[in-house]
Amino acid sequence: MTLIAVDLVTEQKDKVWGLFPTTTWPARDTSHEKALRDAVRGALVDGRTPSPHSAALISLISAVDLTHKVIVDADKKLLKQRAKQIAEGEWAGAAVRKAVSDVNAAVMAAVMVPVIVSTTSS
Repeated sequence: MTLIAVDLVTEQKDKVWGLFPTTTWPARDTSHEKALRDAVRGALVDGRTPSPHSAALISLISAVDLTHKVIVDADKKLLKQRAKQIAEGEWAGAAVRKAVSDVNAAVMAAVMVPVIVSTTSS
């Protein structure tokens, strides 16, 4: 069963610059996203204690350093500090940070090995 089949998203096909085909799947009901954004904003900007669900989400957002993309109209430095505080106190925080770190290390290895091989074999 797909998200389209259960009527949670719609498929929209378009073209970028009239040339490149793109497909997006916007949500039909954005109330869930709004509730999540409000909970994240409440914790990061207003200083409210986050629910475990919100804390896990904030931990993930902090691990990939995107708090300023989720909350765009607040001080980036303060958002980052508050997100880090929440992530450090959150049970999944360390696991999320390790997973993101492991992925980053794998990507760096995948990029660097061919570069090193190509420069040393010349």
